[in-house]
Amino acid sequence: MGRKDRQRIAAAIGRLPDGDVKRLQGPERLWRLRVGDWRVIFDRRTGEKVIDVLAVRPRGRGYRR
Repeated sequence: MGRKDRQRIAAAIGRLPDGDVKRLQGPERLWRLRVGDWRVIFDRRTGEKVIDVLAVRPRGRGYRR
C-alpha cells in the first residue's frame, strides 16, 4: 500500500461515522468502510466511542477471512 493510500485511509477512519460505511451480514457485528479500492473492516464499540480496525484489504479480498 502506498503512502497516499495510507493517508487517505487514515483520514477516512478519522471522519467516521461519515463516509461509505455499511454493516456486514453475519453473526458478528462488523462494519466496512470503503475508501477507493480499499476496504477497512472494523468493529465499533458505541458506548465507548472506540473503533477497532480488524483489516485493511484491497477491494477483491476485503471480505474474506
